Amino acid sequence: LDGRLQVVVTNLQTWQVILHYDGESQLGRDLAEYYGEEESRGVELEVVFPQDYRASPPVLRVVHPRLSLEAEASSPTTLPVTFGGMVCLPEFSGERWAAEKATFNLVDTLLDLRQQLLRAGARVHGSRREVVGPPAHLVRAMSKTVAPAPNTDAMQFPILSLDTAAAFFPDLHRSDPYSVTLPRHVYLEIMHRVWGQETGQAGALTVEVKNKRTGLRMFAGVSGHAVDQEFAVLAPGWVLAQLFVQDHDEVQVRCVQLPVATRLVLQPHSKEFYGMYGEDERQRRWHLEDAFQQVGAVAAGAVIPVLCEDREVLFHVAKLYDGEEEIAAGRLPRSQAVGSYELAIEFLPAPDLELDREESEAQRKRRKVLDEAAEANVAQKRQAQRQAALAAAGVQHAQWEADLQAARAAGEGPEVTV
Repeated sequence: LDGRLQVVVTNLQTWQVILHYDGESQLGRDLAEYYGEEESRGVELEVVFPQDYRASPPVLRVVHPRLSLEAEASSPTTLPVTFGGMVCLPEFSGERWAAEKATFNLVDTLLDLRQQLLRAGARVHGSRREVVGPPAHLVRAMSKTVAPAPNTDAMQFPILSLDTAAAFFPDLHRSDPYSVTLPRHVYLEIMHRVWGQETGQAGALTVEVKNKRTGLRMFAGVSGHAVDQEFAVLAPGWVLAQLFVQDHDEVQVRCVQLPVATRLVLQPHSKEFYGMYGEDERQRRWHLEDAFQQVGAVAAGAVIPVLCEDREVLFHVAKLYDGEEEIAAGRLPRSQAVGSYELAIEFLPAPDLELDREESEAQRKRRKVLDEAAEANVAQKRQAQRQAALAAAGVQHAQWEADLQAARAAGEGPEVTV
């Protein structure tokens, strides 16, 4: 569309979309440098339509290249794209989709996203690796299969980061960095409903914190460190950042029941992680298995900060499993709350780790398939246009011949042989 947008329909449920940018924008210059002048490529998206499309929204994901924000442009609300590539637009949230799905226009939404990336100061990360994100069917399932805890209701509160709230409640400096703190009356009521008393295993509770504007969700354990405040949900700063919310934004909170995650597939944000612990992979794995047992709950696509050798390292949860079944979200072992079992950790290569020959060839083949599909789509469109033109010409000729025969019968037409 006017050089800005290219759509490749690989099948009825999955579209490949390329957002193009000219050299006048920083993102356009980044793309030209990344791909090289001989290629005319842009930001590649994948659009997956559910079986019940229109009842449910599509899922958008950035496939390649990985995008990032310059530090001065960073804000939790500017770039609606997660580390795993998920595009979290308000148009796809449950309430807004239900109200506007009849008039939804995907092309307009994609063109608007194209402009949002420019306004957010999006830059090409530089990694040659494609973005690894949760499958679309798991993203859709998250809103439908996560069961609420018995005898509990969804609630709405402002959210504050622990750092902000600690200015008013100094005791919060002792809070669990992976848990949320609920308003005191809510905490006591949940304890009473779940355990039948106002004391119980807070670590056994899992809450879903939802950005009402985008529908994005995070899961966490509940802190047993009660704070005498009644007005807000207090959460670690990394939770707010991943929800694309800021202090005082309103979120929806509900207690949920999640399956137990027995295996995590993690992607470190930086290759520096591989040099830690004396390059001993077993030591790194053991450390993470122990660290993630303190997290409480995770969802596919989440980014979890972990302290490694006194440095904070970010890990993208690419996949998680309950046994052999891939799940959208799960709870992790936390003291006696879940029981005794082993948590297995697997790794994906960090984005800034160089591609080996096999990985480069696999990406080259995938792009070749995409280019061939695009060329086939263009050829089909041209063929359809030609057939439509011929059909229109045939109709026009038939009409002209009928008019001529009628004129002859009336003695008005010229003596012309057709």
